Amino acid sequence: ARFAHLSVSLGDIDVYFDAPANPPSAANLVATLAPGGIMDIRDFAAGQYVITITTAGDPDRVPVYTSGEQTFLEQRSHVISIFDGGANDTAPYILGSMTTSGAFLRLADATYPPSIRFVHGAQTLPTVDVYYDELLTNPVVSGLAPGTATPDFAGSVEAATYYFTPEGSTATTLFSATTSSQLPGSTGDLYLIGATDDWRGLLFTQDRAPVSTSAKISIVNASVNNPVFDLYIKDRGDPLTEEDGPAFVRILLGLSSPALQRVAGSYDIYVTEPGSRNPFAGPYPVDVALGDVVFLLATDDVDPAKIEISDVSIP
Repeated sequence: ARFAHLSVSLGDIDVYFDAPANPPSAANLVATLAPGGIMDIRDFAAGQYVITITTAGDPDRVPVYTSGEQTFLEQRSHVISIFDGGANDTAPYILGSMTTSGAFLRLADATYPPSIRFVHGAQTLPTVDVYYDELLTNPVVSGLAPGTATPDFAGSVEAATYYFTPEGSTATTLFSATTSSQLPGSTGDLYLIGATDDWRGLLFTQDRAPVSTSAKISIVNASVNNPVFDLYIKDRGDPLTEEDGPAFVRILLGLSSPALQRVAGSYDIYVTEPGSRNPFAGPYPVDVALGDVVFLLATDDVDPAKIEISDVSIP
């Protein structure tokens, strides 16, 4: 293994690499690195390790980054680099390991919990409150209305169950949703979808990272009445015609389109029957600047032949 310093915001760092039971000490200091620096390759025994990074020369060895326990296999090589965290991280720094197989492994800071936000995409589900316990004593969200989203809340690295009740009432639980575990330091979006008495939660990991040269637009299909649609992104005021090709085809219920990049400007969004220009919804106006990340939500309309589009982007 060898360690590299690719953080823009950190100065010189000390890197400690040892078994989980051993705290950082002079005995397991493997590198002191300046920004842009990389250590010579060193051989280590295979096994469980914790990586701790501190500012260089800190006598108290206060971590700026601590990994969880990581398994390193024999006959593998790693270049492990520290980066500044971004929009997809709750921690200020992350580690990335490039291996001999070409895989990139993201090593989150174990001391930072994941985050989760809730997106209401079920047209038949009323405005709800969200609780984190079956006894409904631990409220998380109040008044989550259809077509809206919450800010981020602390998530869980273990499987977690959330309970949804009518707004302002704990007399009944409308439904519950159990999420799989989230990685430390990661972000997640729990989408509420489904028909009456068949509501469920889907946990998405969506790319929140901005791109300086373009805007990104994606849409999640939460329409039970129209479970498949095509997506069109047109210049503002340019009508949808038979000559137009879709930006993405056959977006299924419970799935998202990829993040589609566009230059800054004004656009109209259409969702249509698959393979047709017959619109379920649109034109829905979207104005974007470079670096914008737009998350759209497609839900059932009062008219079952129509779809309603909402903007549920991160504030």
